[in-house]
Amino acid sequence: MFSPRVNEPTHLFALRWIARALSIATIGFILLFLFGEGLNPSEVRPIEWLGLLFFPFGLMFGLVLGWRREFAGGLIGTGSVALFYLLYGLLIFGTIRQGWWILILSLPAVLFLVYAALRREHWNGDVDQPLIAAK
Repeated sequence: MFSPRVNEPTHLFALRWIARALSIATIGFILLFLFGEGLNPSEVRPIEWLGLLFFPFGLMFGLVLGWRREFAGGLIGTGSVALFYLLYGLLIFGTIRQGWWILILSLPAVLFLVYAALRREHWNGDVDQPLIAAK
């Protein structure tokens, strides 16, 4: 788990672990807000559950999945944030501007996608030869 994968160069190993460390920090930060502010499900309107489905729950699911399947996890995480901005922002507030800090929280998902692209990972976890050959 803590060692490089087969044919994984050092920079990809570092990128994978940076994404993992940031995903732990992001999930911890989100959980602090969820439980620190006292999320009361009875006070959440049905349309707000749509927003919560994408952010934070969709993002957190993508970040956890990214530990095993970087491409799928990164896609789910970034897709959830994009859908949050588009659907929830437009439905509730009429604008997709919901704050820049959510984009910062999606950085680990983007790093998982970059890792998967550089490693050329497929949906099923199979890997082609990396774009940058190991020396």
